[in-house]
Amino acid sequence: MGKPAAGIQMYSLRDETERDFLGTLEKVAAIGYEAAEIVDYYNVPARQLRGKAQGLGLELPSTVVSLNFKELEKLEKDLAKDAEYAAEMGARYVVTPWIPIPEAPRKEDVTYLADLLHRCSDVVKKAGMEYVLHHHELELKSVQGKPILDWLIELLPADKLQIELDLGWIYMAGYDPADYLRRYKGRVPLVHLKDFQKGRKDAELGSGVVGYERLLKELEPAGVRYMFVEQEQVPKSSLDSAKENYAFLQKVGLVPEQKSKPGAGGQEGGSGGEERDRGGDGIGGDDSARNDSGQFADENEGEAGDESGQYPDKGGSGGEDGQFAKGTEGGADDESGRPPEVPEGGHGNEGGQCPNKTEGETDDESGQPPAENGSGDRAEASPRKKKRRKWRNKSVIKVLFGESEENSGEERA
Repeated sequence: MGKPAAGIQMYSLRDETERDFLGTLEKVAAIGYEAAEIVDYYNVPARQLRGKAQGLGLELPSTVVSLNFKELEKLEKDLAKDAEYAAEMGARYVVTPWIPIPEAPRKEDVTYLADLLHRCSDVVKKAGMEYVLHHHELELKSVQGKPILDWLIELLPADKLQIELDLGWIYMAGYDPADYLRRYKGRVPLVHLKDFQKGRKDAELGSGVVGYERLLKELEPAGVRYMFVEQEQVPKSSLDSAKENYAFLQKVGLVPEQKSKPGAGGQEGGSGGEERDRGGDGIGGDDSARNDSGQFADENEGEAGDESGQYPDKGGSGGEDGQFAKGTEGGADDESGRPPEVPEGGHGNEGGQCPNKTEGETDDESGQPPAENGSGDRAEASPRKKKRRKWRNKSVIKVLFGESEENSGEERA
């Protein structure tokens, strides 16, 4: 299968994508990244986005879709609309970025969540793609001596649920990311590479405490197809950090030296190297696994297979000026929306998950930038807009579990 493809989670570049989504994809390809995980579509029609990425030699294997937990009667219908766009875009994976976790979760709560994820998996598989769950610290809370994430993997078979391990959050929750990669070999097609300094402030890969020089050796044996760099707080600019993170992957030998990539604006920075086979058992990303309709084949037909929210369904960057919150050295940063510091090895705070928004803040109707993109590509008129969710974990917990908002914990990023 070969080494995993080096990609970037586009929420890491949300300040750039808000200004020029397609132009930012050009910059991503020019740095050398081979793939991007999409968070928002910015009014760009799926076929246009797919064509742009193909012209850049950039894979779009996955897209992040938040579930409508507050209106369960609309859960599957809303997800089906997002899945339709994702399939047309050429994605292989639809990723749920968070699930609501009560302050004191019980086994019946976990079973209930597993049932909801099972329903979502059916929707995504019907659209011809694989269903994937992302996690943060709260999904690693222990229930009857076992983390919730492990319970969900046990309750849902591999053909229903794949996992996108966030190696940084596993470490911050007090577990060994290498152990998770080995334990769930074959069920982890995607990973997030997120490093932290002491005090829980984001860091460029290799400069924090997670220990990526050791961990990255575990990716290929675990069957990881795509590794996505993610960094929410940056010391200078999001693009500078994206370049530094890619340079670290070069340093450890996971990506080749830069070569010119066709379609990336003539700039140096293409990934080069041989094509990787990510089709195989159906957890791949090339078009060879698709059927005549352009969808990925069903698994039975040829084995085709932060309120958490590290990345909400919008490009909001957490500050009034649209820029990243850079934080302060060592410790939590109120302006950035980072969670408060917890004891090393702990399981995070007890609150609900929430991105860089404050209580009472609401989204506007569209939240999308103008159709004109600075790259010169005009986004065609499209009725399809990625639907935003209200990122309120406390109210969602009340809907799902009947837990009072007073007992559901504080919101967090």
